[in-house]
Amino acid sequence: MLAVAEVRGALHGLDAATGQALWSSRDGYAYAVSAAADGTLFVQGSDGFRALDAATGEEIWSISRSWNIGNATVADGVLYAYSGWGYLHALYARTGEPIWTASNSGPQGGGYALQDGVLYLADGGIIRAVAAPERR
Repeated sequence: MLAVAEVRGALHGLDAATGQALWSSRDGYAYAVSAAADGTLFVQGSDGFRALDAATGEEIWSISRSWNIGNATVADGVLYAYSGWGYLHALYARTGEPIWTASNSGPQGGGYALQDGVLYLADGGIIRAVAAPERR
């Protein structure tokens, strides 16, 4: 499956092999795909952050715009994301339920990777390693 976001506020799910449209969402939500894992698309937009079923485009869960979530990564069923307000968030990828939130004074808008319980954040030539707190 391939997800394609349009500037006009549409998101399309396409068959990666054929290019055939599987589903489309034209609700005016300004989409950008932040991450994808286990059949779920994690998308940011004008009114919040959503998890969508990649096969159907149906919403699984959403978070209000006040979280201002941008780049994200998923590992071991946890969505790690930075909010524009200077916080790192860990959420259960299936439900959107928060696990923990931590203040972040380091890299904020770049890439993320998780390896051996350490979350690596990179932005503007700076790399920061953060021990991922244990899940509840």
